[in-house]
Amino acid sequence: MTRGPRRILRAMLGIVGATAFVVLAAAPAQAHARVVRTTPGSGATIDGRIAAISVVFDDPVRVVPRSLVVSGASGAPEPIGAPRVVGGKTLEATIPGRLPAGRYFVGWRILSDDGHVESGTFGFAVAVAGAATTGPAAVGTSMPSPAQPTWPIVVAAVMSGVAVIGAGVVVIRGLAAVRRAAVEPYPTELINTESTREHALMRR
Repeated sequence: MTRGPRRILRAMLGIVGATAFVVLAAAPAQAHARVVRTTPGSGATIDGRIAAISVVFDDPVRVVPRSLVVSGASGAPEPIGAPRVVGGKTLEATIPGRLPAGRYFVGWRILSDDGHVESGTFGFAVAVAGAATTGPAAVGTSMPSPAQPTWPIVVAAVMSGVAVIGAGVVVIRGLAAVRRAAVEPYPTELINTESTREHALMRR
């Protein structure tokens, strides 16, 4: 392979590598907002005296219809204040009064900073008056949030790289064919055949 095609192939491989690096480096930036903690904590038992229910995220979020819904064990919704975002990253809704003893479930929905609507749930319990609790309502526990899969991005980068390499191979083969044609414009066999025919005509 001559220097020209080698340079083209190296340049294309460099472009593929740079593209893959940029795509993979940008993958974490496309991740959705993750839950840092909730109040009450997921699975916690409280005494019912709680001013608000909140969900803290690691990225800015915005409210959407039914951003926070609290329901009891029967599934009936509990009265809460209008959900709002405080400080850009905390979704909360006030509780107008003391919650009766029992189990409760919280469903949340938000619009993340990347434009995706996300949702999740967690639960807590309210102990009977005088019973022990597992922690104060003001202290939330962290909730793991599943990481966004990056394999589609990797596959796209690999497919893009394969396409670029394939195009490079086609270009290199084309250049090699052109150079061969310039060096040897007519096949040797064709020239020999034409020479033989000319000699035969001259003899006649």
